Amino acid sequence: MRLGLLLAPPGAWLIVVYLGSLLLFFSNAFWQRDEFTGRIIQEFTLENFAQLVDAPYPEITLRTVAMAIAVTVTCAIVAFPIAFYMARVASARMRAFLVVA
Repeated sequence: MRLGLLLAPPGAWLIVVYLGSLLLFFSNAFWQRDEFTGRIIQEFTLENFAQLVDAPYPEITLRTVAMAIAVTVTCAIVAFPIAFYMARVASARMRAFLVVA
């Protein structure tokens, strides 16, 4: 209980900052950019979302999702044996070393 109360304010602050950043990032998606100067024009538009269905964005999205899946599977294949070793076999000293590593 004490630990939870101690960690609640910094944890809440991190959540607020993270969600605030995501909200700001998402709101920028509705603005447009001047092609000549590159400056942001703060007018509501859905053009950015319409461009997502034009080439090459669907291909890029599929490649990104495929890469994310490959990385996730690879990490799981590597991490589960190490976690099993740490939980069942390793000594306390080796466990501490593996956690740091």
